[in-house]
Amino acid sequence: MLGVPRILWGAIFGSTFVFVFMMLVVHPENPGPPPPMLPPMFALVALTTAVMSFVVPRVQYRQAVARVKLDTIEEMADAGSDVLPYRSGPKRRVFAKPDEARRKAFLLFQTPFILSLALSESIALFGFVLGFMGFASWIAYPFFGVSWVLFALRFPTEDKVLRPFEAGTGAYFPS
Repeated sequence: MLGVPRILWGAIFGSTFVFVFMMLVVHPENPGPPPPMLPPMFALVALTTAVMSFVVPRVQYRQAVARVKLDTIEEMADAGSDVLPYRSGPKRRVFAKPDEARRKAFLLFQTPFILSLALSESIALFGFVLGFMGFASWIAYPFFGVSWVLFALRFPTEDKVLRPFEAGTGAYFPS
């Protein structure tokens, strides 16, 4: 089930390398010196975008998970209690239909995931614009670096899909 998120991740991440390639190959005519205030302004907007790439998807995801209604049952957290022999150990809520819950977790993961990738890519676009406007590469490339770090943090794994779903629903996938 990680195939689609990983393809999306790779495609959007790969597009940032296309921007770098275009900066290296295409040399537009520069009408004059670029405005010196653009890099600090873009840096401020990029920083805000980086923060929002975590906040907005998380808020959207929490709202979506809060609307989910799945059947749960109680399960023993472990076989017994070392502290209280001959008694039941702690119980925890688990999904009654784990396959259905798993499908729902992957479905709800996609929208905030795509949103976080788009916001991460936009930071690379700031660097692309600066490079295309004639700013030095040492000014433009850090935007790409920040974008790539954000992409690395967002590589989709099963844990990144299922753990937030468990936390949001208060139920776990059975052992």
